Amino acid sequence: MNDAMGLVSYQGDSEYQKPYSEETATEIDFEVKNLVDECYAQTKELLESKRELIEKLAESLLEKESINLPEIIKVLGDRPFPMKESLRDYLEELNKRKVDEDLQEEIDVAKKAMEESAKDEEVVDAAVKDDTAEEDKAAEEGEAAEKSDTAEDEPKKKEDESTNIDDVNKK
Repeated sequence: MNDAMGLVSYQGDSEYQKPYSEETATEIDFEVKNLVDECYAQTKELLESKRELIEKLAESLLEKESINLPEIIKVLGDRPFPMKESLRDYLEELNKRKVDEDLQEEIDVAKKAMEESAKDEEVVDAAVKDDTAEEDKAAEEGEAAEKSDTAEDEPKKKEDESTNIDDVNKK
């Protein structure tokens, strides 16, 4: 266990009887307490020294509820010791997938924009066709009205001419 106790193993056949004395049990309890106290002090010191990073990590978790290893590394920074190769491969695969997903998302956004643009062009084309049809109809109606006005004016002109001729004859 440690320098005071050494490497010892106490195995007994009976669950109800200890294979060591009360004095040895007291030493074991004392050494266990020292180990726990020492680990507690180290852990507390580590947490206090990394308080800012822990708060950043907590904020990130409050925003997203769950985060993966790349996000943890982004918040906390690189690890103080080298990563295992399998972990490094895992992170590379995650990054590759993220890049692929981002690229696919950009492609989808571009496709959607093109589709919306095409729909807008169709709407504009339909509106232009409607306007052109209305203009053509108005022009046709205008031409028809001119023709009818001209047709109505011709008998009046003939009448006016005959009146003028009658006036000249009377004089």
